[in-house]
Amino acid sequence: MVELDGHWEISHQRVSKYWNLSCPLEVSKQACSHFGTNLTHAEYAARLHFIPHNCNMLTLEELIPAFSALNKTIYFIGNSLIRQVMLGMVCNAHQMGYLDHIEVKWLSCEQSHHYPCHGATNCIECGPHSGFNHDHSKAFFKGGTFFDSVESYSTEESFFANYTGNIDVIVAQRWHAETRGLNKFATFRKERNLPLPKLIWWNGFNAHFPSGGSLLSGQFDEKELERMKKEEKVIECLNTVNPVQSTPSFAERLGDHFPITAFLGIKGINDFGEAKVGNVVGKFGDCQHFCSPGPADMLSIALMQLILSFYHQFR
Repeated sequence: MVELDGHWEISHQRVSKYWNLSCPLEVSKQACSHFGTNLTHAEYAARLHFIPHNCNMLTLEELIPAFSALNKTIYFIGNSLIRQVMLGMVCNAHQMGYLDHIEVKWLSCEQSHHYPCHGATNCIECGPHSGFNHDHSKAFFKGGTFFDSVESYSTEESFFANYTGNIDVIVAQRWHAETRGLNKFATFRKERNLPLPKLIWWNGFNAHFPSGGSLLSGQFDEKELERMKKEEKVIECLNTVNPVQSTPSFAERLGDHFPITAFLGIKGINDFGEAKVGNVVGKFGDCQHFCSPGPADMLSIALMQLILSFYHQFR
């Protein structure tokens, strides 16, 4: 996999436009400014700015209007990590007035983890903003661009079974794409001579848990976390971890049925464990997800420019 080469700087202002649950797609656990305990940390995460070395990265003022007017349908396959990338695109469009509306199926308290609203008027316990997971998210841009993202296997299978050539771009997260029938979908599409969507492959963010073993490889080890909770250990996320490695064999299995159009990745994003949620909430924190806004938003900006490059002559 080829990552976008460049370096990171601390900007004088926040990279993204949204802040503290101002976007309808945010969840309280990942909005680090929402905790109110460590705004310096939240500001640090929001000001991390990636500077590419071999190309010019467009500003949000240049990207969002062009992306909204692209009038393409983009489908995300993955979990809450890829949703953070989608969130950066949607929330910046919302703040700049280019989002028409969203449709979100928030999971109930019985179905998912929920977090306190801390008195925020736009946060509803066991509803919008307090939920960590939502099963289905759609975003409609005013210029015609449309996002669709689901996380349940049944909904994924329904999509693959009913595909009629109505998707322009699929952004696929490693592991989820490997286990959710993308290979079968490729065969199904070829057998029926349906249009081939462009496929963007993303490895995902690595976890920054400090205890070693499977946690460092990106797997969520529930037993280890429970042990740390009982011992009341503070989870301070590691700052730097090795990037997740892709699986070339899966790409080879897709072959001509579904060739990968491009890889998504930016150099050094796994060097910012300080920008993970766990370093804000401290004990029992989350070392998988970045604060929102945070480094994931730079990946959102890179993804928008990558998709635009498929249809316009600039990079």
